[in-house]
Amino acid sequence: MNALCRWVGGKSAILDQIFAHIPRTNGRLFIPFLGGGSDALHAVANKWAGGYVFSDTNGELINAYLTLRQDPDRLFTVLRDYEREHAEGYSEAYYKAARNVKCWPHQTSIASAARF
Repeated sequence: MNALCRWVGGKSAILDQIFAHIPRTNGRLFIPFLGGGSDALHAVANKWAGGYVFSDTNGELINAYLTLRQDPDRLFTVLRDYEREHAEGYSEAYYKAARNVKCWPHQTSIASAARF
């Protein structure tokens, strides 16, 4: 399973080495630096623990994960619209809007997750 996004400092290439030092548990596994999520996906897919707590200081990243979990259909609709508009030559308008940081605080969580 692939991570949501590529992340600087990603651990996907060394997951086997990392998890060789983490005992399986029926308790919770805490992953404090979620990033792209390769370690989280590995842990869940392999039932490494009874429960999981994922966190990160990047609010945009956490919003993207929460939106994907809570409303994937609406998120994918927006992403497909972006893909279609990009293919039709509207990419310049998209990039201008994406770079307009003044609008970011007023975006919905769906729009913010899609931009991320």
